[in-house]
Amino acid sequence: MPIYVDSPTSLDLALGAVEIKDATTTTRLNVVLEDAAHVSGAAGLTLLTVRNDVLASLVDTDGDNAPLQVNDIGALFVSGEHREDDAHVTLDYGHFMLAVRDDAISAKTDADGDYSGISVDDVGYLYSRLRGYDTGSDSNKSFEVAPIWNQHVEETIADVTNETDATTNYFIDMDGYSGLNLQLIISGGSGTMTVTVAASAQDDGTAAASVTYRDVTNDVFGAASFTASTYLFDDAKVLGGAKFVRIQTVSSTGGSNDADITIYAKRVF
Repeated sequence: MPIYVDSPTSLDLALGAVEIKDATTTTRLNVVLEDAAHVSGAAGLTLLTVRNDVLASLVDTDGDNAPLQVNDIGALFVSGEHREDDAHVTLDYGHFMLAVRDDAISAKTDADGDYSGISVDDVGYLYSRLRGYDTGSDSNKSFEVAPIWNQHVEETIADVTNETDATTNYFIDMDGYSGLNLQLIISGGSGTMTVTVAASAQDDGTAAASVTYRDVTNDVFGAASFTASTYLFDDAKVLGGAKFVRIQTVSSTGGSNDADITIYAKRVF
């Protein structure tokens, strides 16, 4: 006979089948024991869950009954699940990740774009591929961390127009560099401008303007001095052994003060 319950109460049912009936339908729900085998066509109840866009506890105390929760697209929340770009939170739960041992690495999927498991070798190391791997030649490209074409410093040491008749010194710190190349653009104006190069290995904390220099113009560049524009190439890298290099200009224009000098330098590591 039917049993009607229209208010909260306690109802004991024997193991078997329960009928739930409304005005139009009757559904028989099977009540089964744990580990009982599945039976095709067995009826059941829809399990309601709570949508919770920001996962949080829905009960007050450890041990309370609580509903299952789903996200905004109906997917069930599970421990360790996060959206892309979620911030890390201390004590987050996570899942143990399984990998496939593959002693001879090979594809695990049929087509590009398929989901695939990760692979490890016979001792458990994760297979990885370098950024420069070329699948066509099964080889790796190498990239220089500090390529040779970047191993220099270029600078303008002087760019002076109408220099006053005087002796003027320009200094270059060679510490850490192996060579120095110079380009001199010289205009004597109404007279002459004479340029020489000197070097010092004195490295005791003394300022560049105060160390003792030795003229190396002829030793390094093959001339005693220069009065016209030229390019000076330290082919033997003699200046790489110096702490400081001094470029000295002497303007002599009879008081016209119209000599010009531009000095470009490239220090090489």
